[in-house]
Amino acid sequence: MILQSDWIRIFIFAGLTRQAINDRYLADLRARVFDVVLQELRFEHGLAEPTAQQYEDEIEFVWGLHAAIFYVGVRKWVYGLPVPEDLDRLVAQKLDAFLASAPRALKNLRKTT
Repeated sequence: MILQSDWIRIFIFAGLTRQAINDRYLADLRARVFDVVLQELRFEHGLAEPTAQQYEDEIEFVWGLHAAIFYVGVRKWVYGLPVPEDLDRLVAQKLDAFLASAPRALKNLRKTT
């Protein structure tokens, strides 16, 4: 994800006007980033391939990280709200929290489906 003013604003506007840029970007994001992250997490934590429902639940888990990071940009460049100055540090904190919670979250997803 590109955490920059122009990109955030264009992406929001394109989504509101239903421009195809969002569809292509999001499909690519899922295939090239979300799926790879999930494969690596499953491997690292000894988890079997998910069922279709578990996979969708896993995708939602990764969307949570993406949303947390993207919304920093919305707060800053759409709403004009203050955010921490060091965005790299903030993203690293969000990623650390995601990775720390991933083993338990992915195992719990398999219990509920």
